[in-house]
Amino acid sequence: MDPVSAFQLAAAVIGVVDFGARVLSETREIYQSASGHTARDVELSTLAQELSGLGAQLQSRIPDGTTPPVGAEATLIELSQRCVDASDRLNKAICDLRSNTSGTGKISTAAGSFASALKSVWKGSEIESLRESLAEIRSQMTLAILVCVL
Repeated sequence: MDPVSAFQLAAAVIGVVDFGARVLSETREIYQSASGHTARDVELSTLAQELSGLGAQLQSRIPDGTTPPVGAEATLIELSQRCVDASDRLNKAICDLRSNTSGTGKISTAAGSFASALKSVWKGSEIESLRESLAEIRSQMTLAILVCVL
């Protein structure tokens, strides 16, 4: 076997081992959790729910005057709606990962945890992208609120 082929084979084996280790690690964490989610997913879901609630509160507190909002106030209204939408998308993505156990036995619970862990690894980049988007919106909202106050 030539060196390039050997290197390609070794890289493929390392990739499979890494993927398997991540799936097994997540499977164990989901299996042991009461919620059917990893601790990271529970934390992200809580954060998304809180930001969605704050965005909705912010929308309700902006006065509905006869003149349409302008400047920072209009930006704040748009950002609060984007915040609610992004939070809902993140929550939906996390809820889709929930371990669904059809039986009460250890094997069915483990199989459900394994399926949930596979989904979690496959959708990890999507959830991370949603989290980053929500963090960016939160940052922009903070700036818009400061501009409105000043």
